Amino acid sequence: MAVGWKWIAASDGLRCYYFNQEDGKLYGALVMNGATPDGFMVDETGAWMKEK
Repeated sequence: MAVGWKWIAASDGLRCYYFNQEDGKLYGALVMNGATPDGFMVDETGAWMKEK
C-alpha cells in the first residue's frame, strides 16, 4: 500500500500523488480535489497542482 507522496508515471510524464498516511479508516486513500494534510493542492485526479 502506498502512503505519503509518490511519483507515478502517466502518459504525459510523471505526476505526484498523495496517499493518506494518518492512521484510521482512510489510511492509504488517495487525496483528490483539495488540499493535502501538508497544505499542497491536488486536482480531481489527485495529481499535485504546481503553482503557476
